Amino acid sequence: MVRKIITYSSLFPSRSRPVNGLFVAELVKSLASSIQVSVIAPVIAHRNLKESWYGQRKYYFSDTIEVKAPLSLNFPKILKSTDGYLMAACTRQAFKKSVDENTDLVHAHFAYPDAVAAGILAAEVRLPLVVTVHGSDINVLAKNLNRRHQILKTLQSANAVITVASDLKRKVIELGVSEEFVYHVPNGVDISKFCPGNKVNARKKLGLDHYKRLLLTVGNLVPVKAFDRLLIALSHLEPDIGLLLVGEGHQRARLERLAQTLGLEERVQFAGAVKHDELSVCYQAADFLVISSHSEGWPTVIYEALACGTPIIANGVGGIPEALFSSELGLLMRDNDCRTIVQAISTAYERDWKREAAVFVAKRHSWDEIARQYLEIYEKVLS
Repeated sequence: MVRKIITYSSLFPSRSRPVNGLFVAELVKSLASSIQVSVIAPVIAHRNLKESWYGQRKYYFSDTIEVKAPLSLNFPKILKSTDGYLMAACTRQAFKKSVDENTDLVHAHFAYPDAVAAGILAAEVRLPLVVTVHGSDINVLAKNLNRRHQILKTLQSANAVITVASDLKRKVIELGVSEEFVYHVPNGVDISKFCPGNKVNARKKLGLDHYKRLLLTVGNLVPVKAFDRLLIALSHLEPDIGLLLVGEGHQRARLERLAQTLGLEERVQFAGAVKHDELSVCYQAADFLVISSHSEGWPTVIYEALACGTPIIANGVGGIPEALFSSELGLLMRDNDCRTIVQAISTAYERDWKREAAVFVAKRHSWDEIARQYLEIYEKVLS
């Protein structure tokens, strides 16, 4: 029986980054109802300057889960093949303090550099290693030869590799990991937070009741999300369609300038980072959630939106076709060309949607159910 695990991931919420790695945090919270979980959440210094200087090196998530957040140094833009080794060195002391006689295994999220670092540390104390890969770690980072070598070595030495999408499972096996040790478990949704609501009331609450029609997109403001293409597409749609853009990131200023250039100042609302507890009202207010990304793993926003009865319009990449397995749940785009996005949104508004079907599917993917599947894998590893 599993007693205690250490979750190792730089993707984890903190006071200064409340929406960072929420999918990891939600899994941890559900697991913690059955077993003890300690979290090592390295803070990559040059990416998070505020947290590097003022952040808490130790705090509690959900009141009872201890999180150690040691600083992790690396070389910005150069010598990226050293990131895993440096992360291991910077977090070794915090990691060893989290290990006790009840610790059964280490569970790392994201193949590089997190899993590479966790693999080094787990081997030093002779603990089994479980790795969950989430998308860009395999789709993007593994294309680099030096990183791919380290990723493959880590995944091959892991006792179990979990992928959030079947497409990722296939890629991990093609990379050279034995199929016997690769599992597929999707991300989940907190159905106590995300549920249907009144659209009119939700828009009033957000101050967006002046929009006749409203689209929503959620994610970090980074190039892979292709929000620039979504903005261009919006400029070619009817003027009564607005867009609520939830998320923060280094591309915000660029996207705001693009919205101005396109004459969309009155049609696009940049909401910034929204607390997870307050995100449901955004889904409730929207007609559709739009995912325009170039690449994805298994976006947690899909089942959050569906749990609120909001259909999806998404580029069919990564695990998205698997998540949107029924046409009742949304529209899959063949690509994320601006013209394709325009056509998909127009088509979606012409259809009648049975929102009850979306809610029903989401309820089958609660985090408690996902945690149960993880616990089964842990038991296999220990046996």
